[in-house]
This record gives sequence, C-alpha cells and structure tokens, in this order.
Amino acid sequence: MSRGLGDVYKRQSPHFGKGIVSIMMLVRQGSSLRAACAQMGLSYSKAWRLLKSAEADLGIPLLDTQKGGTKRAGSTLTPQGEELLDRYLAFEKEAREAVFAAFEKHFKADDAFQK
Repeated sequence: MSRGLGDVYKRQSPHFGKGIVSIMMLVRQGSSLRAACAQMGLSYSKAWRLLKSAEADLGIPLLDTQKGGTKRAGSTLTPQGEELLDRYLAFEKEAREAVFAAFEKHFKADDAFQK
C-alpha cells in the first residue's frame, strides 16, 4: 500500500529527506548507486539500508537495480521514484521561494535596522 509523504512525516523519525533525495538525484544523473555513494562519501551498504527504509515507509519502490556484467549493471529510479523526486524538488523550490518572500517582507532594505 502506498502512503503519502504526509503520513511518513507524522512518524517520529521518517526515513525520507535530504539524504535520500541526494542519493536519488545522483542516481538519476549517473545511473549508479555505487557512484552516487562515492560522490557522497557514503558506504554502499548504508545507502542501501536508507533506501530500503524509505521504500518501506513510503510503500513504493524507489530504485531498480540491474545485476550483471559491467555493461548491464546499474541503477535507475522507478517511475514512482521519479515522480516522488520531481514532486519533492518542486515542493523544495516552492518552500525556498516562500521563505525568501517572508524574509523580504520582514527584513526589507528600507527597514528600521538600516537607520
């Protein structure tokens, strides 16, 4: 059963956040979980555990892995993983813009602090 991110974040320690997002983005860019781990300075086994915990929390598979020789081996995001990553990145962008707008509202250049 698939659950939404809101359900995951109601838990005390959700297994989805910036670390998983970073892994997913690097896999998307390079088609390799091992390369993503190397770039992040993260052990492959730890990344694998993090991904499996996130998949269990979310109720969806995030990564497809291909075993085999060097020509066939690799990792890609599942369609659900792609959609989740796209939605999370859109959320993050919208949140960043809202924080910037609130900052501008409360600390604009002509504020009393400048006098």
